[in-house]
Parts: sequence; C-alpha cells; structure tokens
Amino acid sequence: MHINGDEYKDSFLAGKNIGYKYMWYCAPSEQGGYDIIAWGKSDQILYISPYNNLVILRTGKTDGGVANWVELLRALSSNI
Repeated sequence: MHINGDEYKDSFLAGKNIGYKYMWYCAPSEQGGYDIIAWGKSDQILYISPYNNLVILRTGKTDGGVANWVELLRALSSNI
C-alpha cells in the first residue's frame, strides 16, 4: 500500500501521512509495513501494530488535549 497525500488534500488527513480504505485507517510503521487504526469520536482509537505484535486501545470522552494521537501511539508502539 502507498499513501498518496494528494488524495487527502483539504481533508482532516491532509499532511498526516495516514491513509483510509474500507472503513479503516493506516499509517506507515517505523519498522516498515503499516499499522492499522480504527478511529472514532473523541479520538477513541484501536491501534494495531502487526510488526510489534501489539494492540493499543485508547478510550475517552475528549481528545485529552493531544494534537495527533496516531503519531503518539506510533512512537509508543515502536518503543515497547
């Protein structure tokens, strides 16, 4: 899979290096391949990193003041 930034121009995904297909999001992992993301209201996120054999579930009623949860979870997954 290749994420085409032009495809997401003028959307909330613009410039975030995150792709979308079949109701799932994806982001390149630092180790190669892609991490898979389910993204809901208030930044409730299911983050799956196949390379790291890791699943992270983020729940909450607000975004918690974090500008980009996907970047934070990507960094976290590569350091566990």
